Amino acid sequence: MIRSSQLGLVCILLAVGFAISCKPKRSAESPYFQTPFQTESQFIVQAIVSDLAEQTFYATSHQMPDKKLVSVTTSEKAGSPLDAPVFELQIHLDKKRAVKLEVTVDGPIWSPVVYHAITAKLAGAAGLSRANRDKSEDTSLLSKLLDGTAETIEQENQKLSAALEKDFSNAELHEKAAVLLGAFLLREHSGKFFELRSPLSRITAHLAMAHFLRGSDSYGINGQMAETIMLMLVNNGGSAVEKLNKLGTNDVAVAAMSRALRARCTGDYRLLDKAKDRSPVENVAWFLARGDYLSRNHAVELRF
Repeated sequence: MIRSSQLGLVCILLAVGFAISCKPKRSAESPYFQTPFQTESQFIVQAIVSDLAEQTFYATSHQMPDKKLVSVTTSEKAGSPLDAPVFELQIHLDKKRAVKLEVTVDGPIWSPVVYHAITAKLAGAAGLSRANRDKSEDTSLLSKLLDGTAETIEQENQKLSAALEKDFSNAELHEKAAVLLGAFLLREHSGKFFELRSPLSRITAHLAMAHFLRGSDSYGINGQMAETIMLMLVNNGGSAVEKLNKLGTNDVAVAAMSRALRARCTGDYRLLDKAKDRSPVENVAWFLARGDYLSRNHAVELRF
């Protein structure tokens, strides 16, 4: 007679044996894992270039592209160096317009500079010309985003989407779209569930588009802040702090956002300790920095 504990063990062993013997075999007809990309880098490059293709199409046609006609195929070039991979791209804007080119990721993969040449070639293929507008120092959006609420982000998203629909070739609007996405990412605190690659790729696409439309190597204040947020989020705090050091802080909104980003980049909460009337975004940055340096419980006790 088999005891209950022995029976349980036998069942487990039988189940394991059955699972091992019945594993599905991989075949060409039914691959185990099938996606259009095979590496994370390939996914990121394809996401950014796909966004750029759709944006250039919309800027010239003023309508959403047909998903069946607009396509981007990305493949890593054989033998490309590990520290500067080369990707071959085939981009179809419609039945008649197609572009074949290469991109070398010789910098941070989300850096807009990596995609400047691609943006220019896509714009040429689509017939998109530069607007040559002056940089704006409008900080009204930054001021609103300091409250860090989902309601504010969505309200500004609706306004900005409507403005882009009317004037998609406006570089300033693309920079504002990038910083709005940055504010959205600053709200995310889900730990291991945090998937930031897709919104980061959209930030990069908006900044690359803004660079082309403006015809300048520098951004306005919103673009500069968006790029700084991007660098902070990809753990390139040194470069982010360098950019913060170049920003003027006479504007209240710029100063507040700069303090928050500096605290999150460096982990130094002391600057925010001294700040009066901290914004909600600064409070979150103070809490995260102090919690990482000491403990979250200690930060909670001091804050509340």
